[in-house]
Amino acid sequence: MQYPAINLGNAPKTMKYRDGGGKWTNITPPGQRECVIHSVEVSPHANGTVYVRANRFKFNELGSYTYQTTDYGATWTHLVEKMTDDFIRVIREDQKTPGLLYAGAESGRL
Repeated sequence: MQYPAINLGNAPKTMKYRDGGGKWTNITPPGQRECVIHSVEVSPHANGTVYVRANRFKFNELGSYTYQTTDYGATWTHLVEKMTDDFIRVIREDQKTPGLLYAGAESGRL
């Protein structure tokens, strides 16, 4: 299973595909507004768990757009409303501790 993110105009999409690209499914979190998708992190611990990090800095909006799915994108949970006054670019899950997430910020300060 692969999860590419597509940033095209005002309609960013998070997709998943199987069978070497033979079947594509749009799994974009519902209500996701125009944004830039920066990272898609597949959990090394749980099948079907994926984290998506997006932002709206182009609109001078510092809100947190970090989502988690545990069912291959059928449903999504918005993880936090606001983490910091910095732009979060990437989310990574710890390789040894399930659910422990690391955030990478634009300036390196959180």
